[in-house]
Amino acid sequence: MSADICSACNTSIYETFGAGEDSIPEVDPRTAAFWGLLPGGGHFKVGQAGLGLAVTGLLLSALVFGILMLGGSRRVFGVVLLLFCFIAWAISIYDVTRFAAGNEDAVLLRPRVITSAMGLLFAAVIVAAVSITGEGTTP
Repeated sequence: MSADICSACNTSIYETFGAGEDSIPEVDPRTAAFWGLLPGGGHFKVGQAGLGLAVTGLLLSALVFGILMLGGSRRVFGVVLLLFCFIAWAISIYDVTRFAAGNEDAVLLRPRVITSAMGLLFAAVIVAAVSITGEGTTP
């Protein structure tokens, strides 16, 4: 399990899975920013597919729940979620330019940050849903 090379064919395990310096594409930061206009697209362009999927999920969840709440009685929650969506989208575009420039230390949306943001997003949606269903009932 700890071997880096296959004992049968002498192939590097890391080459097989594409994890190496050669697998990171060279992308101009402006090109990455352009692709970043599509949520998660810039991350895919710079070779960060997993992070791109997480960013796409976060942004689309915030967008959909924000739009849905705009039509209900809790418009404030909808506006906050839409604002959150656009701020996170702008940060993701900044991040892909950092990845493209080779400055990964300046990236803001790391997996733990995205997971925390998704947790807060769903907590806000649950609070909004509970407060909406609680309307009209007397204590």
